[in-house]
Amino acid sequence: MINNFKKFGIGALHFGIYYNKEDVKKLFSKSKINNIKWIDTSPLYGEGNSEKIISELKNETKDLYIATKFGLSRKLIGKNKYKLFLEKFNSNKIENSINKSLKNLNREKIDLFQLHGIDNTIDYHNLIFKLKKIKEKGKFENFGVCNFNPSQLKKIIKVSKELNFKIDSCQLHLNFIEQRSKFKLLEICKNEKIFTIANRSLARGLLYFPYNKNEEIPSYSRAFRSKKVKSLINSDYFKIKKIMENMTKKFNINLIDFAYTWLIKTQDINSVLLGYSNTSQVKKIKILNKNVMRESLNYCNYNLKKHKLLDGIFMKPKKYFER
Repeated sequence: MINNFKKFGIGALHFGIYYNKEDVKKLFSKSKINNIKWIDTSPLYGEGNSEKIISELKNETKDLYIATKFGLSRKLIGKNKYKLFLEKFNSNKIENSINKSLKNLNREKIDLFQLHGIDNTIDYHNLIFKLKKIKEKGKFENFGVCNFNPSQLKKIIKVSKELNFKIDSCQLHLNFIEQRSKFKLLEICKNEKIFTIANRSLARGLLYFPYNKNEEIPSYSRAFRSKKVKSLINSDYFKIKKIMENMTKKFNINLIDFAYTWLIKTQDINSVLLGYSNTSQVKKIKILNKNVMRESLNYCNYNLKKHKLLDGIFMKPKKYFER
């Protein structure tokens, strides 16, 4: 059933913050051009409103699979400033969260239930035993993990095998300019035949390359709101921008098509989460043909290596789980 999540899903992080109900309705309508199969949400998303908005749009979402999560909470640490924290993983909290999500989503079963993150103090045997019991009650169909590092993924796979519980999917922070996860993490998933989902597929908007050297950061942009994203806009970013813009002109291709083709065709990612800050960004995605992709990728990699940028790309993000 997890294969029904191929090839694109919509991330619902901003439903209820930057998108109101009518905006989300418009987004679903426009996204039909890319044959969207599923929605990725969380009780945390949209300041707690994301799941409810999805439920309210029954006609638009009735044929879509729903994935939600447990594992993160946030606390106010200043005016309009929040910090994310890992939840304590006990059976009551997990099941209560699932029950709340089922109520918010107005569904009898969650198609894909995911752990949003995990810390190193967890008792994996106890966790999997509890998850198995909840699944046996029919509350979720598939189980996945997000934001795990290679060591954590190996541990949960080992214990899951011991307890005859299947890890169906793994979300990876992966895109063309942040490739760290394609090494150990993606290799583990492929070896274990775990369905792979790429999040932050456009590097939180950085792959649109909307920022220009020696210019103010636009107030509408992600970098204006996020210190983390702003910190990534440096001299290397502008060098990468120039190389990739030259590549799109040379091969007459769209940069966003290149980014998604790289994930799906060269990295064998099973599903890509599409995140939009506004509906004007929704365009028909074209998967590039094999020859064009090979030539454009060779051009990119050659120039990135020539300017000593490729190793930096291979090491990003610095952490597998960036909160």
